[in-house]
Amino acid sequence: MNRIWSENGLLQLSTLDVGLVVDTPRGLMSPVVHDLGPQSFFGIVRSVDEVIDRARTAPLGAGDVDGAAVTVSNAGMHDVRDMISIIIPGESAILGIGVGSVHPCFRPDAEDRPVARRELSIVLSADHRVHTGVSALRFLNELKPILPQPLTLVEGIQQQGSK
Repeated sequence: MNRIWSENGLLQLSTLDVGLVVDTPRGLMSPVVHDLGPQSFFGIVRSVDEVIDRARTAPLGAGDVDGAAVTVSNAGMHDVRDMISIIIPGESAILGIGVGSVHPCFRPDAEDRPVARRELSIVLSADHRVHTGVSALRFLNELKPILPQPLTLVEGIQQQGSK
């Protein structure tokens, strides 16, 4: 997912930079958290917090909003079931997650009997010059087992001193 469409065709990005949609007093902004690849989980949390704080308290420059292939948008605090996210120009995808907006519903079990469940909506908008529908679905399927158990992301990571 870490690639974009450029004037010369597909461009694989060398660092993992992710955009975040942030509600600020000046409207929605999409600052980028740069170089997430080598960071620990807790380093990522600190970087995300810093970027969100900067977006809410100071004007953003071009370096603050450029470089991501994918942006993540969370509208769950607004109690939405689904949303359609628009890809930010220069990027190749936006992931819309309704975190905080889990809704009850009935889904059939193995014997087609209705079972009450709680569901979280995720929508991925992708630039089809870069991602096929199948590659985008594979990405969503990789996320699916992680979301119900987010602590699996931090297993084995030290809390202090990890880079």
